[in-house]
Amino acid sequence: MFDSALLKTIFGRLTFESFPVHEPILAITFAVVVLLGGGVVAAVTRYKLWGWLWREWFTTVDHKKIGVMYIILGIIMLVRGFADALMMRAQQAMAFGANQGYLSAHHYDQLFTAHGTIMIFFVAIPLIVGVFHLPLAEADRNLIATVLFIVVALTDWADGYLARRLKMTSSFGAFLDPVADKFLVCAALLVLVHLQRADVFVALIIIGVALYLVNSVIPMVEWMKIVINAIVAILVLLFVLQFFGIYNSGLFGKAFSR
Repeated sequence: MFDSALLKTIFGRLTFESFPVHEPILAITFAVVVLLGGGVVAAVTRYKLWGWLWREWFTTVDHKKIGVMYIILGIIMLVRGFADALMMRAQQAMAFGANQGYLSAHHYDQLFTAHGTIMIFFVAIPLIVGVFHLPLAEADRNLIATVLFIVVALTDWADGYLARRLKMTSSFGAFLDPVADKFLVCAALLVLVHLQRADVFVALIIIGVALYLVNSVIPMVEWMKIVINAIVAILVLLFVLQFFGIYNSGLFGKAFSR
């Protein structure tokens, strides 16, 4: 058996009791996902597509194919988010008077607060990153990505505002909400730096501030704080070494080499 102190150091407040196996809806959903995933794996194996997928897609360096894979991931997770929205609307339609609906109050709060942040992580970021790699005109890519970023930012603000206004918060949503918007900004900055449209030094400052804010607002276990602080310190050290010509990591481009 693992020592309880070691488990607490690694996982913090996350315990086996935190997994909602007693919720029938979640258990059924998990079973359906496992069956569908197994079906996909079986189909790919049946038609011997693993080699083709590995050569043509999973290990490709073609930015167009990478963009397509990002878009596919975003669309799959968008369908998943749409299912969450249907569950919430069904609960609202059923819960009136003495009828409490088919979801517990805690489960509904989790859906409501986590829905927006999950959509940012697994829908908005893949779509925005993927758009920049699609075979479209540069002006079209810029317009689509900009509109996506603005829409996501506004919906993220509205989601958090409504959750607090209606007092429908959960610990999971409170954990993810301050992280999601910062990850969205970091993802957009990294893409712009990669395309040489943003100054690396400015992006480094913004990402460093974002990591610091995440470190300060989220109740993390000590080792997670150490890791985040170490990442920021290593990035700063690599920048200084490259600026003074001591060591070129290649992270910050030629513009910051003396």
